[in-house]
Parts: sequence; C-alpha cells; structure tokens
Amino acid sequence: MVNCSCAGLDPSIDMPTVNLQDIAHEFPDVEEILERSISEWLGLNDVQKISLQDLPISDEPVTDFASGLYRFVRTSQLDDHEWPLVSRRKTREETPLRFDLSRIDLGSASGVPGDTFERQVYKPNPLNVYGHYVIAHYMRHNVGTEPFSDDDSGEDDNEVSERSESQEEVPVTEDELSDDSIQPVEDETQGEEEQQGLENEEADPVNEEELSVDSVEPVENESQGEEEQGSVNEEDDPVNEDHGLELTIQMQIKLTIKTT
Repeated sequence: MVNCSCAGLDPSIDMPTVNLQDIAHEFPDVEEILERSISEWLGLNDVQKISLQDLPISDEPVTDFASGLYRFVRTSQLDDHEWPLVSRRKTREETPLRFDLSRIDLGSASGVPGDTFERQVYKPNPLNVYGHYVIAHYMRHNVGTEPFSDDDSGEDDNEVSERSESQEEVPVTEDELSDDSIQPVEDETQGEEEQQGLENEEADPVNEEELSVDSVEPVENESQGEEEQGSVNEEDDPVNEDHGLELTIQMQIKLTIKTT
C-alpha cells in the first residue's frame, strides 16, 4: 500500500507505486518541478522543495523500464532491476545533494542502438528536515539525444566541491562511469620533494671538472714524506769520499796479508 495522506488519493486504493509525474497537477507548489522531471534531472533546490511536500510514498519496487519519479522510504527496495554499476555522486553546491547514479544498456534487448535506462536516487539532508525518504528518478532515452548532454552531472562523493550553487546537473556519460576514466591523484608529499630537489640542484650546481678523476689530488703518504726528509738530511751531511777510499785500500791490504 501507499502512504496517501495527500489530497486526491484514496488510501483505500491499492497503489503499490505512485509516479509523481502523473499527479503533478495535484501539487501546484511543485507542479512545475514534477513536470520538468519528465525530461530533466533534478537539482538540489528542486529535490528540497518536493521533499517538503506531502507526496505519496511508494512501498513496492518499480518493475518496468519506464521514466518516472517516485518517493520511497530510505530502507525500501526501489526496483527489481539489476544495475551493473552504482556510482555515488554529489552536486557541486557548498552543501551538496548526494545521489546514486546507475545505468543499464537496453540496446541488445530492445534492438534499438543507444537505448539506455538510467536512475538517480536523490538523498536530501538533513533527515530531521526532509525525513527518511529518497526520490528515485528514472529516465529512458537514447544516448546522445536531447535533452541529455555529455557534460558531467556532478562529482564523486569523496571529492571536494568548489563550484557555485547555480550550476545545473546533467547526466554522466559512459566514459565517466568507466574505470579507465578515473585519474590518479598525485601524492602531494612526492611533489614537494621533487620540487625541493630541483631547487637544490639549481641553487648549487656541480662543476663537471670537480667530478673528473684528474682533478682529484692524492693524499701524501706520511712514510714517503719521512723518506724524502731522510734524503734531505743526507744532503746536509754528505760522506767524505777520500776517507772512504782510504778505508777500502786498507781493508784490501789486510785481506792480502791474511791470505798469504
């Protein structure tokens, strides 16, 4: 059953799912937003406004592949479709609107190239203002056709937003949902070290001549220095050549006498 406290809906009628687009005229304060949701994804202000309305709450999952806008309790099963990828996103406002983005390619099943079924699940906060509800927004379209564009519809939920609140959200392209589109974040510490290293090299460049083998001066050996000092001493006190010759002659005479 559907929680139908709003005007125009009989709580006794069994309505497991209520497409809010079909009853837009019953809510004049947000009628324009509900009608616009047929062809456009909703932004932060749109979701906040309709979340404050006493809209019917669907309690059974969506079963068909058709466009629509539904209000669910956060813990409810939204549909029985198998989504290959759920991307958690947020809009670019300072206080962002968080939503889950999913997509199914129906081209192979329907035989229509580009036939695509998308879902955005809006999660308005804070809960004490908007309640424990989500808005499930479904669109079926052909990729690349109006009113959809190839611009991104927000950013990953773990990224920091610096853009203005006035920026409108549009659907995410298939390239943005692929793993190859994820760009690695550069390590700030590594960048600082590399920058510091470049600055040090520029401030104190190395002279190639200083690194050459020929420019290295050998360390003087202390023992070699002492030997050279001994040579100097010998020059200061030379041996008397005549006296040495005389001693040699005397020794030869002694040897001659001894042998005879």
